[in-house]
Amino acid sequence: MGLQRTFNFLAETPNEAALDLLDTAMRSAQREVRNLAIEALLQRKTAGGPQRLLESWDELSDDELRIVQAHPRTMQPVIQAILREGSEGPLWDRALNALRLLNLDELLPLLIDSLESSDDPLLTAQLLAVVIDGSTLLGNAARESRDRPSRNIVLWRLAESVRRFDEHRCEGLCEAFLAASAWGDRLLRSLLAEDVKTASNLSRLLMTSKLPAVLSLLSGFIRRPEIPLAVRQVLESREDDLFRDAILSSVSMRPSRKTLDNLRMLQQLSCWKETETLVGRTPASLHAPLLFAHTANTRESAKQLIVIVDIISRGDAALDYAASVALEHVEPLDRIHLLQAALDVALDDSLGLRGDLYHRLIPRVIGLLDHPNRSVSTALSDLLRPVSMESYLDLFPQLSDQHRTALGSIVPRLDHQAVQTLQKALRSPIESKRVQAISATTSCKLTAPLKDLLEQLTRSEYLETRIAAITSLAAAKGANTHSLVTPQASPPKPEFPIS
Repeated sequence: MGLQRTFNFLAETPNEAALDLLDTAMRSAQREVRNLAIEALLQRKTAGGPQRLLESWDELSDDELRIVQAHPRTMQPVIQAILREGSEGPLWDRALNALRLLNLDELLPLLIDSLESSDDPLLTAQLLAVVIDGSTLLGNAARESRDRPSRNIVLWRLAESVRRFDEHRCEGLCEAFLAASAWGDRLLRSLLAEDVKTASNLSRLLMTSKLPAVLSLLSGFIRRPEIPLAVRQVLESREDDLFRDAILSSVSMRPSRKTLDNLRMLQQLSCWKETETLVGRTPASLHAPLLFAHTANTRESAKQLIVIVDIISRGDAALDYAASVALEHVEPLDRIHLLQAALDVALDDSLGLRGDLYHRLIPRVIGLLDHPNRSVSTALSDLLRPVSMESYLDLFPQLSDQHRTALGSIVPRLDHQAVQTLQKALRSPIESKRVQAISATTSCKLTAPLKDLLEQLTRSEYLETRIAAITSLAAAKGANTHSLVTPQASPPKPEFPIS
């Protein structure tokens, strides 16, 4: 109690000699004494207390700095005075460090003034680091709905620097302006639409900046009701991995309708133009947003699907739901292109590794048709409907024997309903369709599961049907078919109703 009373007296006395006592106490071996001395210096009504703290700034521990951090307004006048005196002063570096720690945003315009007139590269770098750090903190808070009143002061001063870029040529000040900005700022939108040179300078920085705060600003526009034209052009053109990860973070695991609408409205983003390496280059934590964003923004169904298939193939069950939703929004695959690719792969399976997107999709999708998540497997099957047994039967008359066999080897793997479709075709009331279905059964090597039905057809009253059925079974059974041929002379009526 007596110690506290002593330090209270030293804090309140107008005698400046108390400063020396408190300065000595700050170097005490006892932590309690040091802390009481710091608090007393902060409570003194003259600038001497904060001045002494600044003189000892580099010796203060983290815990002691936290005590000072609770009194930013007490320290501000002294820091401001030192910064006004210029960089030649002995406490300049410490004042800058204190400004950063105490978040004295109102003093940033002083540094901006110094930056615009500085011709010393080392001083410029030192000042710019502080201005960008301060601008970043202000911008991050504003974009997270925690705006500080001091941001407007800093933003207006930085906007002046943006307009006067040709005078000071300090690009970092323009970057700081972007870091301090939020999406709804009228000042930002005004400068982006102002004279060509100003808008061009800001667009160039949006295109190239690696500053996290600038990436946050740029990518966050994907969620906004309106995207300025200059920003839209950058979103479509920027292609580096940092930007891609930033925009996927903005899209998030649960993108809003407006976000997806914006992605559909934009031209395909350059950041995912390397489709086949995209998933491997993207952190696994961003694969769900990638499913939504890439599918919404990409126009070509094969490119949409290759990314989805790549992610599904990695086996993360947590992404199955996102993958099934993305699959529902894939545009129908081009029927002719898909059938041609299936035929090509059937004739040369190496195309599954070296062919075009459609060629490479075929074997990869086949491998996922038995996926444990029914929504995923069903959606994949639906997308491959052009290579269904039904399509195969439609095309059958136009195919050569070689192509019938080649495509027949792959269709049953893509269509789990192939046997049921053939059963229906084999019962067709039109003989030409029955005969065609029998030939397709042979080409697809599905004689075994349809054996009973084919044996019934060998007793058909229709000659072509009998011959086709016997030929199909003969191809499957070899020479043991003589007993099937004898009924041709006097065929009974079919044992099943033809429908």
